[in-house]
Order: sequence, then C-alpha cells, then structure tokens
Amino acid sequence: MKTYLDCFPCFLSQALRAARIARDDEKKIKQVLDAVGEILKDIPLESTPPESGRLIYRKVSEITGVLDPYKKIMAKSIEKDLALYPSLKRLLEKSGDRLLTAVRIAIAGNVIDFGANWNFDLEAEIGQVLEKDFAVCDFDAFKNSLDGTGEVLYIRDNADECVFIEF
Repeated sequence: MKTYLDCFPCFLSQALRAARIARDDEKKIKQVLDAVGEILKDIPLESTPPESGRLIYRKVSEITGVLDPYKKIMAKSIEKDLALYPSLKRLLEKSGDRLLTAVRIAIAGNVIDFGANWNFDLEAEIGQVLEKDFAVCDFDAFKNSLDGTGEVLYIRDNADECVFIEF
C-alpha cells in the first residue's frame, strides 16, 4: 500500500470531518486544516495511508483537545452491530462452510471506517460480501493451512470489528 495523489484531498476531508465532530469552533477547525496542510506537504508518496492518517489524527487531537472525536459515533455503531449479531449468528449456523461464512462476515465488518469510508451502508455491505466472489481467492490454501490448528488469530483495525469476528 502506498499513498496516491488522490489520497491527499481525502486526508484533508477526514481532518475536517474529525475536527467538526470534535469542536464547534470554526477558528479551531481552520487551525486544524492549516496544520494538516503543513503535514500533507511533507508526506512522501511511499508512505502508507495509515501512517499518514496517524499523523493527521494526532494533529486533530492536539489542536481540538479531543483524543478520540469518533468515540460517541463508534459506541452507537457498535450498538447497531450488536443488533445484527443474532441474525449473523443464525446465518453462520445455517452455512454449509462455517469458516468461509465467518471470513466473509469479518470482511464485511472491516468496511466500518469513520475516517476514510465514513458513508457506508453496513447491511448492504454484508449482503454484497456474502454474495460476491472474491477478486483474489486463496481461501482453499488458507483453509488447508489451518489443518491441525485450533484457533485463528484475527487482528482487527477498528472497534466495530470485534462484533464481526466472534464467530
């Protein structure tokens, strides 16, 4: 993964959205945008978007004084996810291949991202992930590599995913 030129407007948009969530103070928000603009000019194309995002969100927190602008939004999102949990559990129990279904559910949970992909429809995403073929599918090799193992370690990158990996 590397940073593309199209990432830069997105970084600025994320900073603006996070600053607005954190504070209702246009001067502070403008200060955030100015500071992030300074950061953006020094971001090399070889860096990854998560590396850049970490710098940007650190600056948003520093200027607004809010450590996690998305905390309340994430709490509400997790409540909605938990409401979906029973139906996803039933879907898994009825599945012909529980591991594949669990992987697909985990993939659907990974769409949850209030930074880069803040305007998502989780239920539609779940439906798509459960139906669509993978662009690249190494599932059989993955499944074979699990022979003799009792557990799979899944590393998540957002809080909501905890609901989608309990299968």
